[in-house]
Amino acid sequence: LYWRRSARRYVLLGLVSWMLSALSCVVFMAVLLAARWLFPSGFVLVPLACGLACAGRWCDRNSRDAWDFAFWSLHADLLSTDER
Repeated sequence: LYWRRSARRYVLLGLVSWMLSALSCVVFMAVLLAARWLFPSGFVLVPLACGLACAGRWCDRNSRDAWDFAFWSLHADLLSTDER
């Protein structure tokens, strides 16, 4: 149960990270097109988008690992109760 909850939490965090990363890219493009004098300050959004994309990828990987471990734990628990 713990690992299934962890997997759900990681999925949610991953989705939020991906969405914020995409939003950062959209805002950067809007700054680029609308106000060229904001161009240097808009470059802060590029590393932010990359960092959020990395965080989303990390959360996705951890959610898959947590789901696999939850399934393995359930399977091991069922096997141990069958042996009794």
